[in-house]
Amino acid sequence: MDVKVDSSRRVRHRALQTTAILLAALVNAPVAHARASSGEASAVRSSAADDSALLPPTFDIESGPIDFSNKGVVSASPRTGTSVLLWATGGSVRANNSGTILGKTTLYASNDSADATGPLTLSLVNSGTIAGGTRLTGFDFKGVGATVSLDNSGTLTTSNSSTALTLTRYNYSQTPALAADWKIHNSGTIKADFDLTTDPNVFATALLLIDPAAESRISVTNDAGGLISAKGSSAITIGILGGNLTLSNAGTISAVSAAGGDHVAIFASGGDNRITNTGAIIGDVVLGAGGDVVANWGSIDGNVSLGAGDDVFVEGENSKVTGTVVGGAGLDTYIHARKTSGTVTLGTDRPGDFELEGVRALGSGTVATIEAAAPIGRPILLDGDGSIVNKADITGTIWSVASPDLDAGTLLGSFQNKGKLSGGFHGALHRLDNDGTITATTGPAVSIVQSEGLVLNNHGQTSHASDADVAVLAVTTGGEVVTTNSGSIDGSLLLDSFNSPDGARNPLLVSLSNTGSIVTTTSTLPTVTIKANDALGVATALRLDNSGTIRHAGSGPAIYALIGEGDTTAPGASRALSVSNSGVIAADATGTRDGGDGIVGEALRLNATLTGTVTVSNSSTGKILAIGSNPVAISAIAASFNLDNAGLIEVKSDTPQGSDKPPLFAIFSLATNSSIVNKGKISGDIALVSKVASVTNSGTIDGSVWLGDGDATFTAAGGVVSGGVFGGAGRSVVRVIASSASPTSAFHDIYGVDSIAVSGGAATVSGLAQAKRIDLTGGSLVGLRGSLIETGRVTVGKAATFGSAGLVRGDVVVAGTLSPGSSPGTMGVIGNVTLQNGSRSLFELTRTAQDRLLIDGGLRIEKGATLSIASGSLIRPGVGYTLIATTKGITGSYDTLDLPAGAALALSQTASQIGALGLFGRSAQFSPLVNGSIDYANQRIVRGASPALAAHWSNLYDDDGLSRPAAFAQLTPQAYAAATQIGVDDALTLSHAARGPAFAPYGTDSGLFTFGQAIGSWHTLRANPSTGSAPATGSAYGTLGGIGFADAGWVVGAFAGNLTNQQQLQGLGTHSRVGSLVTGAHGRYASGSGLGFSSSLIFDAGRARTHRWLPDGRRVWSHFDLDSMVSDLSAFYAADVGHDWTLTPRLGVTYVHTVRSRAKEQGGSVFALDVRRERHTAGFLDGGIALERSDASPEAWRPFVALGARYLLQGESVRALAGYDRGPRTLAGVGADRAELVGTASAGVGYRPSDAIEIFAAGSAQTGRDDHQESITAGVRARF
Repeated sequence: MDVKVDSSRRVRHRALQTTAILLAALVNAPVAHARASSGEASAVRSSAADDSALLPPTFDIESGPIDFSNKGVVSASPRTGTSVLLWATGGSVRANNSGTILGKTTLYASNDSADATGPLTLSLVNSGTIAGGTRLTGFDFKGVGATVSLDNSGTLTTSNSSTALTLTRYNYSQTPALAADWKIHNSGTIKADFDLTTDPNVFATALLLIDPAAESRISVTNDAGGLISAKGSSAITIGILGGNLTLSNAGTISAVSAAGGDHVAIFASGGDNRITNTGAIIGDVVLGAGGDVVANWGSIDGNVSLGAGDDVFVEGENSKVTGTVVGGAGLDTYIHARKTSGTVTLGTDRPGDFELEGVRALGSGTVATIEAAAPIGRPILLDGDGSIVNKADITGTIWSVASPDLDAGTLLGSFQNKGKLSGGFHGALHRLDNDGTITATTGPAVSIVQSEGLVLNNHGQTSHASDADVAVLAVTTGGEVVTTNSGSIDGSLLLDSFNSPDGARNPLLVSLSNTGSIVTTTSTLPTVTIKANDALGVATALRLDNSGTIRHAGSGPAIYALIGEGDTTAPGASRALSVSNSGVIAADATGTRDGGDGIVGEALRLNATLTGTVTVSNSSTGKILAIGSNPVAISAIAASFNLDNAGLIEVKSDTPQGSDKPPLFAIFSLATNSSIVNKGKISGDIALVSKVASVTNSGTIDGSVWLGDGDATFTAAGGVVSGGVFGGAGRSVVRVIASSASPTSAFHDIYGVDSIAVSGGAATVSGLAQAKRIDLTGGSLVGLRGSLIETGRVTVGKAATFGSAGLVRGDVVVAGTLSPGSSPGTMGVIGNVTLQNGSRSLFELTRTAQDRLLIDGGLRIEKGATLSIASGSLIRPGVGYTLIATTKGITGSYDTLDLPAGAALALSQTASQIGALGLFGRSAQFSPLVNGSIDYANQRIVRGASPALAAHWSNLYDDDGLSRPAAFAQLTPQAYAAATQIGVDDALTLSHAARGPAFAPYGTDSGLFTFGQAIGSWHTLRANPSTGSAPATGSAYGTLGGIGFADAGWVVGAFAGNLTNQQQLQGLGTHSRVGSLVTGAHGRYASGSGLGFSSSLIFDAGRARTHRWLPDGRRVWSHFDLDSMVSDLSAFYAADVGHDWTLTPRLGVTYVHTVRSRAKEQGGSVFALDVRRERHTAGFLDGGIALERSDASPEAWRPFVALGARYLLQGESVRALAGYDRGPRTLAGVGADRAELVGTASAGVGYRPSDAIEIFAAGSAQTGRDDHQESITAGVRARF
């Protein structure tokens, strides 16, 4: 649209010219004067005859109201041209015309009669035709105002006047005129059209309204299809002199003049005028001084002059103005309006004398998008009920303010900034979204004050002008403020909602959800302030959800939340203040001194008054931090304060903390009821000035807890309190419960509480614990080293454990577990201790320390009490322990001693002490041999070992104080028991050799013979787990020689020789060597039938040497005699099987009697043995069958093979007894056992190269369970 600009001088000239024309039209109009008839209260005239009838003119003057209705045709007076003249001096005239009135129609209302009191009333409803001009005039003599209405759906014209419709009011009272209400509605035709060829000098006016009161309200509505027109040499279609015009045109308003004449469609001389055009206006629009608004959605074929005052011109989409638009003097605004979504480009079509530019969006679905080719440096106004999006760079201020032509309560639906606003945003709206940048040079960057709810979302950047200014200010009077920030706000944020006693009863809500950053640097203002003030008793809520960063530098708090501002007089519904934090809330007042309230550095200041609820939730990632000279992380005033912390709440001082410095409070609550659940870390003190207080801790409190003077409970579910838990004047309880999150509740001090109650979990006290009573029904309570527990009585239930490594002042009654010390330590009790039936006293012993119980009082041990040594304790055998000492004696004794596996103690009790002596522990996993060795050592300990022996007990237990079974096995005389088996082995070897071919007969010949043979054997005896004997391996070798006499069927002879034996016991480091001198005699007889027998008597004189390695690392040795006497008898039957072969079954019995002399070991070890002399007898029964060449056979080669079995009649095992360090020789050692039954096999061959010489060789083996032996022999026999 092309816009021409007129000078302000021309505008003023045009307005004055138009006013003069209107006054001239009024002066030229005739005025009838009449006097009201007396005595009549009202007059009703109706022309209801046939429509074709011509009725005479009507003239009526009444003192009462006049109601006039016409449905016919009323003629005009030939003299005056008047058809209807009605005058009511009583102040009311109502006329309704649906017919035709040919002349002028005049309605007068005055209140000059005595009875007239109310406002003047003039009403005309026309659905017919009034052709001679129409006038409605009021005369106010009493200053009571007027109401004038005209509703035209017919035709109002003029033939004998220049004005079709004249509306006037005169004030004849002595006071200024009161405001009048004028309502003109046209859906028909109002026109003053003259033929310019016949009436060239007529100033035509369609509607002229004059009112003396500037405050009068004038409403003109021209419906679609309605026509208001004027045509003359000069024409004013609608002229308004006085009052405030509100005009809505959907039809046509037309002014047509002759060439050079004025053609003004709408004129208003002053006031605040509102014109909305959706139809057609032909002619100029001229408005005088005042705040005028012209909203054009249709067409204006002419100029628009808004005159002086702060005016608004609204350019609707697709609208048209053919002339110029002049704002005139004042602050004028040019608004681009949209009812459908589209783009508004600023800075292109704004008239030059409009100081401001604006954008309007109408309709909830309408989105107007602002763009600009260059930065806009002037303020921009926004209004409407739709949505506006900014993509431009605007350095001027954005104002969201409803224009005067809109309803006062109309709020912009939403504004979204995607561009750059350098002058800030101010006003009122339903929703603000910032995705760009908003800054300000002065004052807040965003300032919103309104009476309705607000949604405020910042996803971009918002910055304040200075530290003294807030960055974002949002205030509602009775609505909700819902705010989110995922961007950055540089400066403080203030959100406020309040109501008044005469306001609407709407709930109040202020909420902030922050995932971005809100930061102030040196401001004295809080970084975030959220407030709600309720004066009506409605539901009120403040909510803050932070997962981003809220940081404050300065003396004020980082977050200040307030409900009520101290007003607690209103009847209250719920008042709730909640803070949920998973990000960072920090206040840093480093270097700032006291600002007046004593607090310097405060993260959260929360005030819900004494009727509201404050809830704070700090998640595991949340941090609430405060630094300053007297910082507080969270302060709360409320009826109820609830804190759930899983993250970090911390205060730090910016100055060194000396002993005279006040405590640093992480949490300070003035709530009536306070509840704190801590699963994270609170660094700083907790102070609860409450009637009822509750603290549950399973995390860390690096400070003290002040429970206040109300009823308070501190519940420990694990966690640590590095300071103290302090009770007050009320009833205070410290509870300890079980927790899977943290197994131990650690206290430093507990002071001034009524009771400490432990029902589960574990608790420790490192400082002072003072309570009137301490009750344990489960779990444990332990005083650490240096602690002091003061109470009247400690009661320990059956499922509970109590102990201390410090001092307990008070009586102790135990039905559960009493555990003195603390890994380990000494527990002192000033009082009496009672150990009830079923109780357990648990002591721990270590390498360097032990648990002790020292009682300055008496000890009573009831029947059924148990003394236990803790699992993992290191009981050092041979060491004595004082477990309990009393000053007033001990009554009773322990019934049961409970020791860890592998440990052993010997208790001792006197009148005032209970002690224990460490012993070596037996085990079912050990062999009887090892357990026997342990028993021997324990006997030596109990009876008192020599210092030398006691110094070497450590060689027999490991680092855990447990017995070393291998060491105890080494101590036993097992090697000597095993050595006895050497004599048995020799006996079997020699008896087997005597039964061999060396003493075979020579058939029928007789004579002397001699022989010599070599012998070798290897024997293995396996270990026996049931006895603990070690496996024994041995070998032997030697020679025999002898002489004999053989005759037919019988042989006798004698022999001698030597044997050497070696034996080792696996795993024990022993070695025995025996050298033996052997002598013997043998006799054999074989009858001719094949039946025979043999017998031997053998003597084995041995000298043995045994070496052993001992647990102390020494090697000892000894010498001893090992002598055996062997008697062997066998019977056989040689059955001839032909070809000089015989099958010979044999049955024999062998007895060995061995004597091992006493042995005394050398080598300098305290564990060297003194071994007792031992006698051992073994008996064997053997049987077998042999296939062999007959003794009478002349064959040179004489092979044989035999199979059999041998059964042990007695002497399966061998025992040795010994002692060490001058101890009794009762330490037993058992040698490896022989198998009860073994199988035997042998094979050999003899060769007789001549009758005088026979060479023979044989091998044999035996095998049984864990008993295996192999032997070989070879020799030669010669006869003389």
